[in-house]
Amino acid sequence: MKINAAIVDDYLNGVSSDRYSDSWVFNEIEKGEHLFDEPDRDLAPKVQEIRDRVDQVVNSFIPFNYKIWSGLFPESQKRLESVFVQLVVGCPSPYEAMVREDLNHREVIIFDLIRFNRYGSLRASEIVRAMLTHECAHILLHQDYPENSAASYKDKMKFLLFDEGLAHFLALSEDVEQYDWNNKESMARKKESFHIFNEVIQEQDKNRQKIFLRNACSGHFWEKFACITGMFLWSDTYASSGIKGVKTVYEKGWKNFSNTICWRKY
Repeated sequence: MKINAAIVDDYLNGVSSDRYSDSWVFNEIEKGEHLFDEPDRDLAPKVQEIRDRVDQVVNSFIPFNYKIWSGLFPESQKRLESVFVQLVVGCPSPYEAMVREDLNHREVIIFDLIRFNRYGSLRASEIVRAMLTHECAHILLHQDYPENSAASYKDKMKFLLFDEGLAHFLALSEDVEQYDWNNKESMARKKESFHIFNEVIQEQDKNRQKIFLRNACSGHFWEKFACITGMFLWSDTYASSGIKGVKTVYEKGWKNFSNTICWRKY
């Protein structure tokens, strides 16, 4: 992977935000909108610390859940060689890490280092590694299953279930086998997210569909119902069938994913 730090370096060097506030990044956070928050100059020392950590993690990147990862993406290092990680400041909350197409229609990983500051410098390396696992999973999955292959509202929701679910599953913990998927709190969150997804995917009103598509994958972690539902589906697949099962489900693609497990019982 390659790092483009032009925006964050301008910020660290005290350059006016007028120089970068009209970057393509801030026009692609949400389609049809220009979203930019003036970055706080007082956070520059902390942003510098995080920027240094990002350099280290990107240059020696080992994803979370490496065994599962290598089963799904055996040539990931080669496939990610030409991918850019764009370091910025100015994204409004909650947009801290995302994949967006640049002006050349290449998918780029975007990290807002001011948003990362909320995790603290001591956790920076761990957080950056988790975020890279998440966003690189999107990049690789989109190479196999282009995002624009989902056109209708229902298909877009199903694609999010598959795509965001896998990214969240792989990045949730360094070793998902050590995560307690079956405690009372996890099961309650699973039940709630499945219920919401099952209700929302039936929506017919076009305006409400737009709102649900945005809410499906934005906001606080456990409120992103499509991401969380998909994450639990991938977890169930891994629990029942291991790496082989995860790979088989992945190879069948997003159109079949929501039918893989009888999740509607929740």
